[in-house]
Amino acid sequence: MEIKKVVIIGSGTMGSGIAAHLCNANVPVTLLDLTTEISELAREKIYKSRPPLLIDKTKINNIKVGNINEDFHVVKNADWIIEGL
Repeated sequence: MEIKKVVIIGSGTMGSGIAAHLCNANVPVTLLDLTTEISELAREKIYKSRPPLLIDKTKINNIKVGNINEDFHVVKNADWIIEGL
């Protein structure tokens, strides 16, 4: 089975780290948390991380962000769902 879409619920250290590794593999990720702002902050931290988590910073575009209340519907189209609190 080829994994083409991943949803990660929780954008803390573990969830954002997994998202970064998937980005490096060119796998689109949706990162969901309690608020979209939390997910956006996690995405920003991935982008600015030292040492870098991304091999190529343009891959950050593989990460979409959202929140579990308004964007949970994306789970139905995911090939893999990860709880990464």
